[in-house]
Amino acid sequence: MGDSNGGEGSGERSALSITDCEIAEEVLADETVFESLSHPHRRYICYALAKNPEWSLVDLATELTALENDVAPETVTDPEKEQMYIELYHSHVPKLVDLGVVAFDEVSERVSAGANADRVLAALKGVSAERSQPSEQREQR
Repeated sequence: MGDSNGGEGSGERSALSITDCEIAEEVLADETVFESLSHPHRRYICYALAKNPEWSLVDLATELTALENDVAPETVTDPEKEQMYIELYHSHVPKLVDLGVVAFDEVSERVSAGANADRVLAALKGVSAERSQPSEQREQR
């Protein structure tokens, strides 16, 4: 298969190649990371876990609603919190449990970091670091 600039064996890099950036191949193939961060609510859960490794589901619902609406947690209304709680309980927390990113205690309704949390949090921190660079630095790459 030829590249976009020449043909096979030309030694030139494809226009789609990544230059000046080393990414471990296992990161690119890590479905756990991509699935965990593919929905905003799951990203917010991971972000919350980076701040605190254990949350009650109610507190997590409050925190995520506040993050999503860019408001202080104490201003989140009960109906908003309840809606987020339902989404977390039925969809996002089970997905992250299946991926090993969080553990969920059904009795105490506590969410904590799981076996794969470090990998996902490292990817999230990497994205945060990249986004915090001035745009001129990102464009120069």
